[in-house]
Amino acid sequence: MFADTLESTEKRALLRLMAFLTVVDGKITQEEITYLHQISTYMEASAEGLFEEIAGKTIEDLCSTFERSQAKTIALIELINIAYADGDYSEPERVGVRKIADLLGTNEREVEKLERWVEQGLEWKVAGKRLVGIAS
Repeated sequence: MFADTLESTEKRALLRLMAFLTVVDGKITQEEITYLHQISTYMEASAEGLFEEIAGKTIEDLCSTFERSQAKTIALIELINIAYADGDYSEPERVGVRKIADLLGTNEREVEKLERWVEQGLEWKVAGKRLVGIAS
């Protein structure tokens, strides 16, 4: 939602983190790939070569670009969004989000607040689809 406000280096770093998070549960779903492409288009950043770029990188390496508080919050929001993309915010994804949050200096209470906000947004979208008669 706010990812287009990131600086160009932050956008690429976010896409790398999102690619990392999609593989932590051992499966990359079509919904996750679709979300990755949608967010890259929204940010006007390329998603090409992401999985190759993260090969051999540590999570610490992938988090090191984020210095601004606002960028860290936006990154966490989008990581939670991609974790929900397939409808299953799995335990490995939750652990991954929390590890990233810890590396970014974000406490557990703030992560829970961001998770609730993303969940409410997803519920709102589903309710809107029902309202206008679009099948989910």
